[in-house]
Amino acid sequence: MAKRPAIYLILNILAAGLVGCGGTPSPTPTPAVVTIEPATIAPATVPPTQPAPVAVATPGPPLTSEDRLLYVRSGGFWTSKPDGTDKGSQPLSHEQPPLFSPPKDPGGAWLSPQEDKMAYLAGGRAALWVANVDGTDNHQVMERLLPEGGDTETLVKLGQVLMYQQEMAWTPDEGKLAVIGAPEGQIDLYLVDLEGGDPVQVTDDEQREDIFVWSPDGGTLAFKSVDEAFANEALYVVKTDGTGLTPIPLDAIAEEAGLPSGSPLSSIQSITWLDETTLFFYPLAPRGSVGIWKADVVAGTVEAITTEPIADPDWSDAARSWVLGRRGEPGSLWVLSLEGGQPTPLVAEGAYSPLWTPDGTQILYSRGTEATASTWSFHLVRPDGSDDRELVGDIRPIQRDPPEPGPKGKRFWSPQGDELLYSVAGQDYGIRGGADFESWWKIPLEGGLPKRLTNLQKVFYLQSPKWSPDGKSLAFVVFSYTDRALHLWTVGVE
Repeated sequence: MAKRPAIYLILNILAAGLVGCGGTPSPTPTPAVVTIEPATIAPATVPPTQPAPVAVATPGPPLTSEDRLLYVRSGGFWTSKPDGTDKGSQPLSHEQPPLFSPPKDPGGAWLSPQEDKMAYLAGGRAALWVANVDGTDNHQVMERLLPEGGDTETLVKLGQVLMYQQEMAWTPDEGKLAVIGAPEGQIDLYLVDLEGGDPVQVTDDEQREDIFVWSPDGGTLAFKSVDEAFANEALYVVKTDGTGLTPIPLDAIAEEAGLPSGSPLSSIQSITWLDETTLFFYPLAPRGSVGIWKADVVAGTVEAITTEPIADPDWSDAARSWVLGRRGEPGSLWVLSLEGGQPTPLVAEGAYSPLWTPDGTQILYSRGTEATASTWSFHLVRPDGSDDRELVGDIRPIQRDPPEPGPKGKRFWSPQGDELLYSVAGQDYGIRGGADFESWWKIPLEGGLPKRLTNLQKVFYLQSPKWSPDGKSLAFVVFSYTDRALHLWTVGVE
């Protein structure tokens, strides 16, 4: 799931996005939002119960971005300039209840593929609404995702599932939404026509549907069915009109894993469409990886691209290849083409957590003596193993999970794909109440000196950043040890 397409939905706790004010936005790896004129923003006062964050770092140069930030806070939409001034609530064309927000959650929103619309839940029964990001054409498309009746405890639990595990997937043409809902008390998959018409209930079972991925033409939805009671998962496809619900046969994978025929898998990871009829995924059995498999959803067949146990695979659509590790050979990296066959050796030892560059011409990896090394370096290498060079060394990158130094550090490409943004442990990491727990740094892929972007005190858990459309600013959320709350920050990337 890079998680999830939101305005920027961060841990399902705070959504933040950026709004361009003129010109054509630069391509970004995370959703960008279109123009909102400052004149349409009504002034608002931050509620006294949730005081605005107070800076504890020395201010840097003024932010030069002309874009506006759009984010969710206190059950509503807010906007501001990147420097935090001109804050105000985002007016919507039609009144609706406050955003649906389970306990300790201000709500959230999900952006459309063209990033010009947003879907969100509102009211106590989680009605589904859609609006343009400038607040116009705001309308309800599904009356409720929670049941009318039920005790409070049950409703709270269902509401938390809807927010924390919601997969809200738009078709490429933005005409339909796939969502999970429980209007009758049972969580199932629904397809919602945004042009009108009743929602279509696709599933009717006790399993939970997860990871919704539309085919490139929007004609077919692939999703997982999760049996949480037994930690089992299955893979399904359904047509865009809700018909043709079909399981992807997994018997060949179960047989390869040494399981009885008909056995479900422990996990199905990284569902990715290759074209309108073919997708791939990484199946896991109780003993671990079963390789990479491809499914033809029309013929109803699956075949192995590789059955070798793999680790940390990363797919490049540009290179039409994977870079991956192999179980039992820690520290080695390999390249495997879509055609399959034997993978090509890339790095023999000391290499972990590979990532393709956006253009598919290089591979980034973390280099260390072992997977639990205390310090790391980032390397770049060509897919044929040539031009292996250190990009930056002697760092302690902070991982998202677990939130400690390690090879799976938080690494993000700039909108142009020519720079790497990463977080590292500060000088007082591990000292409760100390300063400089975690900071953002960046470095050009062509080489040069790394540049430190933040020096915040007593903050940790830096969340996924959001670039402004003009590429001049970053927005991100951190956890502050000062008041044990989440704060939204912006910083100029230069």
